[in-house]
Amino acid sequence: MTVAAESLRPVDGLEVRVRVEPIIPDTVAQPANFDLDVIVPAHCTGFRAVTALVNAFGDRVVPSAVGRLYRF
Repeated sequence: MTVAAESLRPVDGLEVRVRVEPIIPDTVAQPANFDLDVIVPAHCTGFRAVTALVNAFGDRVVPSAVGRLYRF
């Protein structure tokens, strides 16, 4: 899959796993301050945090994957 946008700014490796679940709301709130076109959480973000990001930002969240190409 190729994701193209005039201003693409991926966010990766948020390191939000079960042991730090209490920070998920704050972690999800922060990207709203940056007017991001695309948010790209990696595997280390954790399922619950990715779900929270999708709930907050919808289709702007594009999970990372091996072989995925991002063009800036």
